Amino acid sequence: MRDKLKNIPYWMYDLLSVVSAIITIITAIVAIFNVTVKVEELEDGLYQIDCNNVLVCLCIVMLCCLLVCLVKVKKYGSILRNIREGFAFNYYMFLHDFRNAYFEMLRNHKNNMGQNESERLETLTKDTKTFLEGALDYLCNILQSNTGKKISACIKLIENTGNVTNIDKDKATVITFCRSKSTDKNRKSNDENMNQSIYIKDNTVLYDILDENSTNTNSYFYQTDLLQFDKDLKKIGKNYKNTTANFEKYYRGTIVVPIRVSKKRLHYTKEKQGYDIIGFLCVDSPSVNAFRNSNVDRDNYSNIVKSFAAEMYIILNKYNFYIEKIIGGKFNAENV
Repeated sequence: MRDKLKNIPYWMYDLLSVVSAIITIITAIVAIFNVTVKVEELEDGLYQIDCNNVLVCLCIVMLCCLLVCLVKVKKYGSILRNIREGFAFNYYMFLHDFRNAYFEMLRNHKNNMGQNESERLETLTKDTKTFLEGALDYLCNILQSNTGKKISACIKLIENTGNVTNIDKDKATVITFCRSKSTDKNRKSNDENMNQSIYIKDNTVLYDILDENSTNTNSYFYQTDLLQFDKDLKKIGKNYKNTTANFEKYYRGTIVVPIRVSKKRLHYTKEKQGYDIIGFLCVDSPSVNAFRNSNVDRDNYSNIVKSFAAEMYIILNKYNFYIEKIIGGKFNAENV
């Protein structure tokens, strides 16, 4: 019953509040004026009805109803304006920081050549994380202003794969590279305490995105309620795998998109099919009402997340390139 109540649209709650406000106003006015209809008998069986009090009350009621509607319109106008302003500012700052981070990576790689490998790698990783953590915060701000719910985000990177290597989804591993500031402290502590990689095959979402035979043709994962998703999978004899213990304590709804580009767009590979996937951009919320399941919401929210992932690919591709230049190896947990 509680879950069903959570799925009631916000506009319905507001409609009920408007109706209740109007009823309250009418009740108060009726009580004040003690509305009566006076009927007087005239000659020849005719009657005269005195409705002065009724008309006065109706005018007051209509005026109060108009006032309530105007307040609601102003409220929603303010909300929509704040959403637009928040989106514009945070998206601008993301692209602004992206530009600066990209050129700083080029400059720092050249200027830091005199340092030893560990120092260069530490600086490179620190700068990359700083940009990506800021980008995650901008993304969370945009989604929080749109959904009205708490949003967290993280980036998971695939280990030990070069930019032109096909991923063996049954052997590949990922690590959590960075998280947004809005992430629960316990989740960040779990990342630090784990200190190890996880297999993609142990995570239903990541595995599904990489699975070429998957029915997930959009190549992203979108669920409003993971507990319900788990129940639905069990009905068809499957299990939902999540490498976060007791994940429902931290999040219920999620959007996960691959950080990728088509291989045909890369100059250093002759492959024309498939995608080069560096990692995954994961967004989640403890509320089942954050990412609603309408087609409009699904498209809008997933497109916002995918747009961030597209720019993150450029930075992470360059990050991997410089790792190879510095240590002659691929990205893995030891390099972080």
